[in-house]
Amino acid sequence: MEEGKNIFLLDGPIGRKKLLIFLITVIVYSILFALLLSVILGFVGVNIYTKMITKILYIIYLVVFFYLLIINYSKRLSDITSCTKGKALLYMILIFIATSAMEFIPIIKYIGKLVGFVFFVCLLLVKGHLHGSGESVAEHQVVEENQNQA
Repeated sequence: MEEGKNIFLLDGPIGRKKLLIFLITVIVYSILFALLLSVILGFVGVNIYTKMITKILYIIYLVVFFYLLIINYSKRLSDITSCTKGKALLYMILIFIATSAMEFIPIIKYIGKLVGFVFFVCLLLVKGHLHGSGESVAEHQVVEENQNQA
């Protein structure tokens, strides 16, 4: 099992450290986006054109943001559960849809946020199957058994 190297592609599972680095990258990306919108609105002013431009930029930001989250959370989930990339992607999409849908129902709004937070903490804290070199624990054990038999 090859460890994922590209944050934009569903190329393989990632460990906790790579997920944390990805999250820091997303935070920096979000701060830079907020600064960009502030500069646009601050220097140009608020008018019909800047409102339209900021809405378009915000939609692009959200699409990229959610794409990156779903892809990288799927990579991490596939490491934890050892399921295929497709199944992990499907599970993540379903979890995102479910927690997002809960936002529109006032009674269970906070339950959705709690479920999302607990799932996020589990992604960060639960050990996966990746071993130090990027190979899975099972592959590492097979290599060790082959070396012991030789």
